[in-house]
Amino acid sequence: MSGERRMWKYLGPKLKKYGHFERVESHETAIGTPDVEYCIEGYTNRLELKYTEKDKGCHLRAAQCGWFKKRVKAKGQPWLLLQAKIRGKRSWALIAGADVPPLVYTKDVQDWLMAAVVVWEDKIVIEELMECLKTYLIIDGTKKEESSKLILPSQELIT
Repeated sequence: MSGERRMWKYLGPKLKKYGHFERVESHETAIGTPDVEYCIEGYTNRLELKYTEKDKGCHLRAAQCGWFKKRVKAKGQPWLLLQAKIRGKRSWALIAGADVPPLVYTKDVQDWLMAAVVVWEDKIVIEELMECLKTYLIIDGTKKEESSKLILPSQELIT
């Protein structure tokens, strides 16, 4: 079983009570489309799952990078959830979609961790993950409706 499948097997049942989460990875979806589609309190979004072993770096395919660029350009706000070893512990990092495309240029786990909004060492806190996943971010200082209180620093959209 792949690392991403194990991630989903662990996360899926825990996320179920918060909304509708569905793993959509198949040959029928467009190349680069994230693994999970979800809806929480009427807010629909996408989540890419990434897993890396201790000795291997992280890898973002060009098609995935392209998908994130297009979605962010259209004002979408998808997420990437990484599971990796940090100081010898299996840990988790959540990366906002606007920060994902530059990761296509690096496999270094430290670079991925630096891009993260939140890092959970050893064990993910599902309630904190949910607060992030149901958030509509404020980008470039333009006020938009929010589904929670998280506000990230302004970022330029990827072109």
